[in-house]
Amino acid sequence: MLNQRGTSQVSDNNSSCNTDHSNQEESNKRRELEVTTPVIINPQQPNKHQSLNVVEGYEPKLLSPTNIISSSMSDSGMSTNSNQSQIQLVIHEGDTSLAVGHNQRCLSEASSLDGKNGSRTKEIVGFSVEEVSKHGDDKKSATGQSAVTSKTPRSSSVTKSHSGAIRVNTCFGVLELSWLKVFSLLSLTVNLLAFITLATLIIVGYVGQNYFSRNFDGLDTSTSFYRQMMVASCRSAVFSNFDPHITATYAAKFANYTQQFLTNVEVILEKVPKNLHYYVVHNMSIDDLRTAKALGIETKAIELIISGNYTIGMALLESSYYKYCLDGYVEEFQPLVDYVLAIQNFAKDFNTVVITISLIVILASIIVVVPTVLASIAMSLKKDSSNNKKIKQIKALMLIDTMRDTKTRNQFKNYCKQELSLDNFSLLDKINDYKVLCERSFDIQVYLFDTSEGASDILSETGSSASIEPNKKKKKKGFSEKDLNDIEKKKYEIAFEIYTDYLDVHGDKSVNINKQLADRVKQCLDFFATGQSEQLPENLFDQVESEMCVLMMDTFHRFKIFLESQRQNKKEILSKFKNNKHKSVNQTH
Repeated sequence: MLNQRGTSQVSDNNSSCNTDHSNQEESNKRRELEVTTPVIINPQQPNKHQSLNVVEGYEPKLLSPTNIISSSMSDSGMSTNSNQSQIQLVIHEGDTSLAVGHNQRCLSEASSLDGKNGSRTKEIVGFSVEEVSKHGDDKKSATGQSAVTSKTPRSSSVTKSHSGAIRVNTCFGVLELSWLKVFSLLSLTVNLLAFITLATLIIVGYVGQNYFSRNFDGLDTSTSFYRQMMVASCRSAVFSNFDPHITATYAAKFANYTQQFLTNVEVILEKVPKNLHYYVVHNMSIDDLRTAKALGIETKAIELIISGNYTIGMALLESSYYKYCLDGYVEEFQPLVDYVLAIQNFAKDFNTVVITISLIVILASIIVVVPTVLASIAMSLKKDSSNNKKIKQIKALMLIDTMRDTKTRNQFKNYCKQELSLDNFSLLDKINDYKVLCERSFDIQVYLFDTSEGASDILSETGSSASIEPNKKKKKKGFSEKDLNDIEKKKYEIAFEIYTDYLDVHGDKSVNINKQLADRVKQCLDFFATGQSEQLPENLFDQVESEMCVLMMDTFHRFKIFLESQRQNKKEILSKFKNNKHKSVNQTH
């Protein structure tokens, strides 16, 4: 009997295991189907088998783990893992587990089919389905890896922010540079380099010019001219057709050119390097030069014709030896003159190059600096206008807050009467009344169309296709549709009054405002009057109010000064009263 009972128990266990295994396979197949409806578990219902209800107007939202936890989790093998930074829901069924991460918005599914860890991903109502290992150690390692990979890497020393700026991490903190600042630094660097280059060019130009002027500016490059005039004067004096007057004239010119030639030759020989001197290179004296010998023959011929020996003088000048000596100038002195001319031309070219490079550097710096200056001015003006706009908006908000306070509103009204600007104040007051009615209309709508607290969606335990049942809207007592319609009519009356009296050009209290704003208000009023819209928008007069606040900014500023002066006067009166009281007490004692 015991064996039979044990055998029957084993067979029952095997059958139950087979049944569980088949149920697990069916549940796995059902889980592979795509879930199309987001559900919410209602923890208030004690039944394990719960149906799905659809709330009218419900928009699909991400399931929160706190709404999913219910009593049915224990029966289906569900468990939750949560901490302060992350909440995760894990559903265990046999070899399959489902994990829902609250922060990652991820529903993960793991299966150990055929002993392989095949990775697959599906999209289920905003969730991404990923494989999760069934072993605890693997879960911990996967969690650790995800935690490591989810960390934000440490920023490098130079990064680029989303706003287009460059951020540099320094030991003093983070230095953030916009593109304008980077361009300004670039232009500053270019200017610095340009100034250094110009300073270098100026120094080099000054030193070179000083050297050339000290050594070569005083030189007379007419040496060849003087030599040619010497030869011509000598021949004219000798071949003067025996005329003593002509002879004396050209003899004097010869003496003059000879003196200039000798003086210039001495200077050239002193300034020009010795390695260019013909007599130094050929190891001879100056008197041995052919030019010196030709000069001696010419001087001898002048002396002969002065004494009347024209025939001997002409013979000397026509001799072949004189002609040979005369050709020696080209080899002996002409290279020195050419060297001096080359140095002077190089000095001129050097000055031209220095000036050209300086102009190029100045032009390059101007090309970089001028756009930077213009961009800086434009950005400064834009920033100033933006700051002024923000300040005006802040002051406009202060004026709006003043209009909402009864005490300060009455004070501001009296002050506007004094400044004859009551029309603008009346417009703001009407807009304030319109906003009060808008708030009242919103409260009635919330009261009438509030969603029932008991309407919710639940997660079905069987895993079958979700069914949604409509839940009707409930109206609470205290307000009716008539109250809402009355409020909307009052809103229309005030809005129509604001338009006809203040915004219309032909209104009795027409204010200076943008016509487009008035046309927009008129269009909304026409839509409501013709039934195209059921309600007037709450922000119908927001732009009008902002513009009016800007227009009344000066008046409001003077009003604040007026209040401050009144407060100071009251303080002075109070202090005087306290002092008088203190004096009277001292006198009584």
